[in-house]
Amino acid sequence: MSEPRTPDTPVPATQPPERRARLLDLRFVISLMFAIFGILVTIAGLTAPPDQIERAAGINISLWTGLAMLALSAGMGLWLVLAPPDVPEGHVVDESDLEGGTSGQPPAAP
Repeated sequence: MSEPRTPDTPVPATQPPERRARLLDLRFVISLMFAIFGILVTIAGLTAPPDQIERAAGINISLWTGLAMLALSAGMGLWLVLAPPDVPEGHVVDESDLEGGTSGQPPAAP
């Protein structure tokens, strides 16, 4: 068992900030969404009956659309890897920050 937490016990981060920022980046969400839908549409295109392809002027639209969605997903994922999001560093509170009291004023110079 672990020790009970007190209010002043810091909570350890389970993942580094860079990984958390990458998971919350909009490019990751868009890439994941296009990958899921691209797989589904590609499967639908691969299993399309011949009469359905003939009604679409002989072009397997579902297959080509699914492949385009997978390509877009790969592009967004590559963009995320090549240009990762900036993660600003947080401010660490130390004793000098607490010497000013609760008034919000900086500590007086000696």
